[in-house]
This record gives sequence, structure tokens and C-alpha cells, in this order.
Amino acid sequence: MLPIQADSALTALSTGIRFSTDDGRRGTGAAAMVTMGGMTDISAETAENEPLVTDELIEQRVRAIVGRACRRQVWMLFLDEDDVQIPLILPMADYPPFPGEGNAAVFAARVSEIVEVAGAARVIFVWERYAGEQLTSTERAWARELQKACLSEGVQVRAQVLSHKRGVRWMAPEDYLEL
Repeated sequence: MLPIQADSALTALSTGIRFSTDDGRRGTGAAAMVTMGGMTDISAETAENEPLVTDELIEQRVRAIVGRACRRQVWMLFLDEDDVQIPLILPMADYPPFPGEGNAAVFAARVSEIVEVAGAARVIFVWERYAGEQLTSTERAWARELQKACLSEGVQVRAQVLSHKRGVRWMAPEDYLEL
């Protein structure tokens, strides 16, 4: 994973996002919709007016935006203090295969920078990979270690969700935390 400068994080990581208005013109604003590599369109107005206050609403939003998996990557969705999704969605396909050797700590430090620059209060991680709905030991380790590293960085993780080949699955803490 390459380090990113906090002041350029939003610009660097938002590459590839297309904004379009309801009439098909490119642009931004309340009527803008975000499309990225096969994602379902969701209007900015919908995202702005529907706070994600329950686990079910988060799972529905992830299903609408990320949907079924097609590759290995992790997505980050950001929420404000009222649990409203802010207009920044970051996919990252080049994260290390294992969270050890400081990888989770470096990842969490970068997430902390993005949270600060974006004015977010919480983050949702979506682990995408083309396989079944059961978590592997590596996926559990990533979820657990990133949760811990984010806590150390002062970043509140609101949820972790799995995007698999058949759909989306909520990751309850007991799925990945050592109890």
C-alpha cells in the first residue's frame, strides 16, 4: 500500500467516479448520481436524506452500491456525525494479502487521514471478493486487526460487510473478533 498525503487523499482516491445528473449530463449537485465500475446508481439526494441508523440500512446501502463481488478489494464508505453517508466512496484493490507486519496499522493511519480530510465521523469497510459467504481466517484477521488499528487511530468503525459472489453479508463482531 502506498502512503497518501492527507491534503490530496480525496483527489487521488476519487479517480474514476462519474457524476451524472438525472437528464444524463455530467455534473454535481443534489441531483447527481455516482457510478463506479459496475456499481448501482444511487442519487446524492437519497444518500443525503437517508441516514444509516441501523445495521439493516447499512447492509441495504452496501447491496445497492457495491452489490455482488467481482474482484478482491476493500471499499470504504464514510458517515458524518448523523450517520449520513458523505459523498466519498473509496475502493482499494491493492491492499496487502495479510494484515500483519504493520499492514493494518498503516491502513488505519491512512483511513484516519481520509476521515479527517473528509470530515467524516465513522467508516464502513466492505470486503469484496469473489467467493462464498463464509469468511476465511485471513478475512477474519483483516477485519479484526483493522478494527483494532482504527481504534488506536481514533477512527470509529461503524460496520464491516462482506460482498461475495452471491450478494452481501453483514459481518457481526463475533464473526471476526476473538472473544
